[in-house]
Amino acid sequence: MARQHDENTMLLDDAQLQWLRQLQLPWRTLATRGIAGERRSFTGRGNEPELLRRYQYGDDVRRIDWPATLRLQRPTVRQPQAVMPGRVHVLLDTSPSMHVVSTKWAIARQICAAVGVVATAHGDSVSGMVDAHSSPWFNDANQWLSWVNQIQASPSPMQTAPAVVPCQLIVVISDLWHEEVLQSIQHLRQHCAQLMVVHTLAATEVSPEPGEEITLRDSERADEVTLTLTAQTIQKYQDALEAWCEHLRVHCLAHDVDYTRCHAAQSLVTIMNEVLQ
Repeated sequence: MARQHDENTMLLDDAQLQWLRQLQLPWRTLATRGIAGERRSFTGRGNEPELLRRYQYGDDVRRIDWPATLRLQRPTVRQPQAVMPGRVHVLLDTSPSMHVVSTKWAIARQICAAVGVVATAHGDSVSGMVDAHSSPWFNDANQWLSWVNQIQASPSPMQTAPAVVPCQLIVVISDLWHEEVLQSIQHLRQHCAQLMVVHTLAATEVSPEPGEEITLRDSERADEVTLTLTAQTIQKYQDALEAWCEHLRVHCLAHDVDYTRCHAAQSLVTIMNEVLQ
């Protein structure tokens, strides 16, 4: 058991684990999506989920919702509702471009681990998918972390239409470097009530440093091009990157998908705060 704990802390330290267990996934109201085993996400006072209903004799007057009473023109109260466990599916891109830079691969695995810790801390189940293979459903954070810790990089690109079990929430962690990922987003959106895309880049992919003549090699297609990283070249690259990221953001918005862009130089705290906001 001690060995398992040591292996898991390679991904997340004790302080990060403690902080993550205090967070919550940004569940939407999912009742309209028709997904089996939906999780209620009506937010009441504090963290207590509630529904509105007509006032009945004997109800606690402190439960009266006065704005709703005025709006509906009848006494209305907030009724506590039991929260049903949710199911979260995390798809981690293990394609070659994800591990060309070690820091990008490291932060991607950390994000994957962190999502599962947040989910299991509140009684939700989490499953992962790498290289078209799905894991079992986990309710225990240590078991989830052990599974994530064993994930290896793959020589194959991410599938455009991976087979997933319908669930409430799917989280995609990828560098999204190819046009085919747009097909993946559309495909996955049909299998969940809520889809979150975490666009993960290396710091050098966001802000490359000027240098001498270099050779760039496409890790997935084996194409090569030689160029000199002048200030002008870097500016053209950054303009193209911004245009691609904006294209992704607009595509996600059009398909009701939550989009977050991050890079490996950011802390896990900063990234998770943006992902879960």
